[in-house]
Amino acid sequence: MFIKLLVLILLFPAAGNSQEKSIYFFSRDRIEPLYIQDWKVLDIKSFPLLTKEIPEEKWIPLGEYTSETQDNIGAWWLKAEISLDKLQRGDVLALYPSGFISAYEIYWESSRVWDKLELRAANSETGSVRLILTETSKTFLGGLGRSLSPLFLEEGKRFIWVSERDGWRHFYLYDIEGNLICQLTQGDFPVVDVAAVDEKQGWIYFTAHAEERPYDTHLYRVDMKGGGFSHLTEGTGQHSIQFSPSYKYFLDIHSSITRPPVTELRRADGTLVQTLFRANIDALKRMNWSPPEEFVVKAADQKTDLYGVLFKPCNFDPQKKYPVIDYIYNGPNQTHVPRMFTSSLWPRAMAQMGCIVLVVDWRGTPERGKAFQDVVYRNLGRHEIPDHTATLRELAKKRPYMDLSRVGLLGGSWGGYMTIRAKLMASNIYHVGIAYYPVADLYDHTKGVERYMGLPEDNREGYEYASNIRLAKNLKGKLLLIAGTSDVNAPFTATMKMADAFIKAEKSFDLIVIPEQYHSLRGNGQFVLEAARRYIEEHLLPPRKHYL
Repeated sequence: MFIKLLVLILLFPAAGNSQEKSIYFFSRDRIEPLYIQDWKVLDIKSFPLLTKEIPEEKWIPLGEYTSETQDNIGAWWLKAEISLDKLQRGDVLALYPSGFISAYEIYWESSRVWDKLELRAANSETGSVRLILTETSKTFLGGLGRSLSPLFLEEGKRFIWVSERDGWRHFYLYDIEGNLICQLTQGDFPVVDVAAVDEKQGWIYFTAHAEERPYDTHLYRVDMKGGGFSHLTEGTGQHSIQFSPSYKYFLDIHSSITRPPVTELRRADGTLVQTLFRANIDALKRMNWSPPEEFVVKAADQKTDLYGVLFKPCNFDPQKKYPVIDYIYNGPNQTHVPRMFTSSLWPRAMAQMGCIVLVVDWRGTPERGKAFQDVVYRNLGRHEIPDHTATLRELAKKRPYMDLSRVGLLGGSWGGYMTIRAKLMASNIYHVGIAYYPVADLYDHTKGVERYMGLPEDNREGYEYASNIRLAKNLKGKLLLIAGTSDVNAPFTATMKMADAFIKAEKSFDLIVIPEQYHSLRGNGQFVLEAARRYIEEHLLPPRKHYL
């Protein structure tokens, strides 16, 4: 069986001669190729779908770099006929350049379901390829993403690697041959990123969630043997770090959701030199500003702590009743709760309409360890809404101003999927929903979910359970779908499938279609926000009084 596919072309100038070109390609089995930037010579003999060199006249450049296409420099497309019979499960899903060391191009490749990743070195002079290390997981490699690149030290003789192999995201030190030298960080906490490496003094500076408040981000350091662990920053919340070129000083800009930003100059050992700036919020106070309220509740399992934030309107009166909006995302790829003073404008704005706005991170999101995120493995759509309804009920027990007879949801992308799902799984709790650019059926979004769900043929029950299409008959109350016709992340056709299911189930809903809109709020974000505001005002807020 042959099918026409868009195939990713990798351009490799031969060593020492930028005019010579060797072109190879591989198929990704109906999954859109990712853009590759700045490749040099690479031998792809180890790839299962190596075919042949492509004549120069068949190259089709993607075009210049734009914010929409992201890092597409050096990538090429080709329309070609590929035999699907040759595609094997587990074939290489993607290749990413990770650095150039001496005569070697360092890159990594992953399996389709992201349970295996290999770091390789390709010799740009001979074309030979060797394996440096292999990373595997019984579920998925959630702590490793597209941004992963080894951090090379000593001119490429050693590198820092990140792994969740012990259940937490930690740093490991390897030599370039792939031999483990030592584990640099350890403990029941996840590291976030390397902030700086002072090779001369032998210190690695990094951020991590290692304090009692599990999402606070602080700066720490260890030596090159994993010893000398020390905490270098003060103050709850998030710390953004910038080191001086000498590594003797760093700037620390920090805030929390309730505490305004402070900028400090500190020495490399964490000693405070000077407080440079404190944000002034007197104007907010004059508006009777109500600071957000951080909370901790139990998940639906009645065991796991969930962390979130409540936003309240100015002039908040605890004796009044307020409608509640669940500002939802809950994709397995990122956290959603804002944790800096200036972050997340949408829930702040919605609160000023006279609402209580809820944001919570459910079980299955990252940054809390592998076991916490693995709740989602093969189970998308199963635990998210129960966690949200449990959160609502627990919060309302001690907060009588939360009116659970008027509860709405707003979410985009994964949040759009969760908004629809909440309306279909808990229609007695959620009365109004606004889903923009939504995922409706996981079969239409396999590129984004296979690492969490496995292949559809291996987890048919999981995909069927996660489909919103089959639940269309459960819709009650008000639901607004907003879709862009040029969206390739959550395809417009998926929204049409959801609409078709509602129509066949004889369920009423509202729909806004934005022509040529892609999967972003750029361009029409204000329109989407205004549509959401009107919908909330019409269906969730009390009617306004009009006077002649």
